[in-house]
Amino acid sequence: MTSRKKTLLIGGDSFAVSPEWEYRLPQQEYHLRDNLTRQSVKHWCEQWADEKKMDNICAGIPGGDNSTNTSILMREMWTNTNITHCVFFVTNPFRTNVRHIPEHEEVVSASRKEEMYVERMVDYDDKWIGDLDSYYSVIPYHDGEKSDFPGSHYTSLNTGYYMDLNHLWHRMDRIPEHDFIQKSLNTFSGLASVADHLGIKLLFTTGFGPGDKCWRDWIKVVLKLPVWDFIPPTKSDPDCFSHHTNAEHASILKYMKEHHSETYDWLV
Repeated sequence: MTSRKKTLLIGGDSFAVSPEWEYRLPQQEYHLRDNLTRQSVKHWCEQWADEKKMDNICAGIPGGDNSTNTSILMREMWTNTNITHCVFFVTNPFRTNVRHIPEHEEVVSASRKEEMYVERMVDYDDKWIGDLDSYYSVIPYHDGEKSDFPGSHYTSLNTGYYMDLNHLWHRMDRIPEHDFIQKSLNTFSGLASVADHLGIKLLFTTGFGPGDKCWRDWIKVVLKLPVWDFIPPTKSDPDCFSHHTNAEHASILKYMKEHHSETYDWLV
């Protein structure tokens, strides 16, 4: 029996993005970036995999929410039998993935046709009725459909950063309070269950640094899975893919090797 080639799957938000490769939605495909001048930067997880003589796949989504990020990884785990390890970068629970709509409300109102919603719900029902292989074998978007990631709860008019305020108000007015945090905790449980079933080792981390206790308690106490915390070496740079330079990525891995050798040896 031929053993599978060990592969590290890297996923989550922008802190999991490979400077060289990008994972495009809705195509669900990997592409070399158009700006090839940035290929000289290698993510610390990619450097880690190289040192362990393993392949790696980066499936990070800039601004992606925990639900979208975990669903991408579960799809990849189910369809790629080479994956043996996975590092997941946890993001803010208030981020969401929304259907892209035209900017002007009058255009949106004019495009709201009942049959469109009926057809969409029928499509959802068909996916639910079908088997898991069928669900994971197709692109989970309709033709021409796009996604937006509106940002996090701390975005406001004062930051100068783009925010879909209609979406923000809808979320705060109509979505129950428990949905934000519990949805993220549930997605972590789903990812852990799939990884365990497929024999894939799973490690949680975040690029935001230590501090948030709720999700860490869920991972460590309830799921009994490892969490690796590190303090980002510099202030995040939004102009850099994954927010760090090559030297900073290298410093993160060096810190792990020197201060958390048990985590470094997790990748075997």
